[in-house]
Amino acid sequence: MIKRRKMRSLKRFLLCILTLTITISCTIFSPISVMAETALTEETELQAGYTYTIATAEQLSYLSTLVSKGMSSHNITFKLLNDIDLNPGIIFDSNGGSTGDAVSFSPIGTGTFPFKGIFDGNGYTIRGIYINSTDSADVGLFGSIDNATIKDVSISNSYISGNGTVGGICGTAKNTSVITRCTNGAYIVGKGNYTGGICGYLTNLKSTITYCDNNTAIVSTAETTGATSSVGVGGICGAVNTLMEDIPSVSHSYNTASITAAGDNVGGVIGYTNAPTSICYNAGTVSGKDYVGGVCGYVDSGSINNTYNLGDITGNMYVGGIAGSTMNYIYCAYSVGSLSCADADTGDEIAGYIQNSADAVYALNGTYKTELSVFAGSSLPSTFDISVWEKPTTSSTYSYPALIGIANPKLDCDENGKLQSVATNPSADTALPPSASHNVTASYQTAAASTVVYSVDIAWGSLHFDYTAGTLGTWDPTTHTYFGETSGSWSCEDGANRITITNHSNVGLTATFSYTPSAAYTGINGTFTNTTIDLATAVGTAYNNAPTGSTALNLQGDLSDETADNSTIGTITVIFAKK
Repeated sequence: MIKRRKMRSLKRFLLCILTLTITISCTIFSPISVMAETALTEETELQAGYTYTIATAEQLSYLSTLVSKGMSSHNITFKLLNDIDLNPGIIFDSNGGSTGDAVSFSPIGTGTFPFKGIFDGNGYTIRGIYINSTDSADVGLFGSIDNATIKDVSISNSYISGNGTVGGICGTAKNTSVITRCTNGAYIVGKGNYTGGICGYLTNLKSTITYCDNNTAIVSTAETTGATSSVGVGGICGAVNTLMEDIPSVSHSYNTASITAAGDNVGGVIGYTNAPTSICYNAGTVSGKDYVGGVCGYVDSGSINNTYNLGDITGNMYVGGIAGSTMNYIYCAYSVGSLSCADADTGDEIAGYIQNSADAVYALNGTYKTELSVFAGSSLPSTFDISVWEKPTTSSTYSYPALIGIANPKLDCDENGKLQSVATNPSADTALPPSASHNVTASYQTAAASTVVYSVDIAWGSLHFDYTAGTLGTWDPTTHTYFGETSGSWSCEDGANRITITNHSNVGLTATFSYTPSAAYTGINGTFTNTTIDLATAVGTAYNNAPTGSTALNLQGDLSDETADNSTIGTITVIFAKK
């Protein structure tokens, strides 16, 4: 039996057999009806409770049209069936240039008619988004969302620019909206007050961002000023204004790209926030005017917990490796990037300004300045919680604590403590060099056979299921029979039954899944949406775009009411073979 735990990637090799036990608790729920999935077409009449599938660029654009016309998306799920390229064959650069004539995309949802449903990316990628807005609208894949959920979708090879609120996944998210397991790979250019890699502005009630990352350069040209909630530029979110101290509004997220802003409140993760930030890191360069931080620029309220910064941070006043300025505490954090602050009195490796005490932050609950953040040996600092942090295994002289539950970059460093293999980020263009020429010569050499390297990532759901017992129905004393009986059913939390395989090998692989019930539960059968997954070679792909496939486990059969909670009912086995 394995207790439920956070999703983590595990490296394994060819022909390695992986097993994971499944736990279950017997809980009584009312039976739930399941609606069939329906393809979204121009003839579709949206109905609450239904799931509509999207497989083409035309269908995705049609969803934008429906929402912008005021068609209600509340309690409706839209699900991707495959990768979508809105501008096939066209490559975008950081200035909005492209290798061909790009077709513009209209964001899904507006301030007047926000998207209110569920968008399930299903692990797929949307490429070729081109938005170059000149008005003050909210822009992104989604313009504005309200009490909505956006999950499991990635954006790549895209350019998104606007004068209003700008984000890769969405411009504005409000009223208990959820953004989770999303990746931005679009160049983001903001000319208004809010600019973020995932979301421009997160506001109202318990809106959250979790398990998200940004890997492409962000530029804000707005010369906005002031330590207020109306200004913010961040790798994950420009500004967070939820006023909810009891939940982590942004967690388990990270930025690896450069962030360049002309104004204030600039952070590697969040520009401005008044809510908690936890289990996040920044590995990109961050530059701005005032209130510039490796994790958060300006923290009005809400603590910063379990974070680190690897990027170089530059600003004029109130510049910090973790926070430019904070009205609250910072717990268990470190920064190893260089710091440049024009006003030296307001620059510090942890926080340029902290309200409680300028000295307290240096040793506050496991928070370390640069010179204290390089650790030799294999143990973590005593104040670092081993359920949150882990010590990477490296061959280097030193290494740095890494966060559990998110993808950490290589944290090796040389004998002088300087980081190695940290992500580099694009810088501003300089003058073109003069033209030059040289003769090209060639000789043919027979190539030696390439060494085959096998490496895969496996992301497991919790694989924890609940069984809802059936009912006999209502007894009819005139016929001595029951009527209205229901059958038992299985359910699990969203994504708990999913297994995702990513191939980083230089050959193609086939993954085959099988389910074996435990001896006491032979009446329980398990089937997969994909029994076999074929994964192409990773050769020629970027690391973040490695070949990926997924499957989901479904259970059938009845479970005895004598079953104890968290009973082990079976195992999943994954076998890899070379294609």
